[in-house]
Amino acid sequence: MSKKVFLTGASGLIGKETLPFLLENGFEIYALTKRDLKSLNNVNYIKGDLFDKGFIEGIIAEIKPEYLLHFAWITGNDYLTNPLNNDYVKSSLHMLEAFGKNGGKRAIFAGTCLEYANSNEPLKESDKLDPQTLYAKSKVELYKKAMKYCSENSLSFGWGRIFYVYGHNENPSRLTVHIINSLASNKPVSIKHSHLVRDYMYSKDIANAFIKFLLSDKNGVVNIGTGYGI
Repeated sequence: MSKKVFLTGASGLIGKETLPFLLENGFEIYALTKRDLKSLNNVNYIKGDLFDKGFIEGIIAEIKPEYLLHFAWITGNDYLTNPLNNDYVKSSLHMLEAFGKNGGKRAIFAGTCLEYANSNEPLKESDKLDPQTLYAKSKVELYKKAMKYCSENSLSFGWGRIFYVYGHNENPSRLTVHIINSLASNKPVSIKHSHLVRDYMYSKDIANAFIKFLLSDKNGVVNIGTGYGI
């Protein structure tokens, strides 16, 4: 018997990679996207806006998904400072409340390693939080409010803190694409901060990790990374 999951950010860098893993594990997928995409097999694309409260409440009431997997967020070059971060907090909480009111059982949201205080050591889930940007502060705010709501309403909730990502159809300004495109064009590769050490993980591996997280009974924060610095 299939399990219904409501997926946001379904055409994004990580969201699109979750589809085969969800299908392999018997999910019937209801994927929210701003694009016109053709539904096939057990992937039902829903064109809509996360900020449209009435639409989200209506579609979740119609589908009644048992699972919620939330990746949608601002991704432009100004994502660290864009005021839309505040709107994503509000709309994410509205969606979670609609999910809870319509029989939802387990929700997994995507967070970020930028929530943590700077450290030269590997980061643990219990380490101090000290978000420095509007983006990171908004993620922390959503994490705390979502945890509180789920605790008070007997919902299972997980928060996956993503570290650094590379994958298909990345923004051309990101590190991996910049290197590939520069080398392919026989141009010099310019790296501004070559001394930094970061945990980079392939987007498909991140997607797979989130599905394992979704299928587990683990609540709270889980770091999604390789554990190796590059």
